[in-house]
Amino acid sequence: MLLNFYVVHVFPGVGVTRNNGDMNTSRTSVVRPPPVEEVVVMAENTTESQQTDQGVTKERKKRGRTICKQLINLKPGQKLPIIFKNRRGAGPNGSVWSSYLGTIIRNSQMCPVRIKDWDEIGREELEHMWAAVQESFTNPDMESAKEDVFDHMNEVWRTWRSKMNCKHVKVRDNLEDILGDVPEFLNKEDWEWVVKEKFLSKEFLEINKRNEETEQRKQ
Repeated sequence: MLLNFYVVHVFPGVGVTRNNGDMNTSRTSVVRPPPVEEVVVMAENTTESQQTDQGVTKERKKRGRTICKQLINLKPGQKLPIIFKNRRGAGPNGSVWSSYLGTIIRNSQMCPVRIKDWDEIGREELEHMWAAVQESFTNPDMESAKEDVFDHMNEVWRTWRSKMNCKHVKVRDNLEDILGDVPEFLNKEDWEWVVKEKFLSKEFLEINKRNEETEQRKQ
């Protein structure tokens, strides 16, 4: 049995309506995602369904995630201090910072899924993500680090997509298996779009091939 607990913050003055468990917001509504992935508390070991080659569905236990206490224990209005070094979040809260950015770029309410490249993200979405960052972290020169934070998000996003391709696409032999192996944080429809429009696109496959050939020449 899976027990999910989410710490969800709503920006002041923003209305949110819920309908049968779905969150509906107006155009101006901004809802912050759970602070970091670890904020989703799996109070018990969960089970994950897997289908074998014979079509038999098996269940395997999946270990619950760790709670990020630094963010869970924040009081309303309280923020974690972050320092910037070499254009990246650093210091005692550096690892929490990086995890939080990872959570933001994985959250489809914050960061659009159906994009091929980071540059396709509109300014409105970027500002939405920036507002989420400001809700949990503080620095005297926070605003001056804004573009560097976006650059870091871009880096985290590209790493996430690359790992997704390696784990869910390259190891599969056919399209059916790829589409059936939906990664965490994506729904089936979005995953199909990412696979067909990005990972299996002619342009992307050619780039991958060139990169692999370059790496082989270096060895």
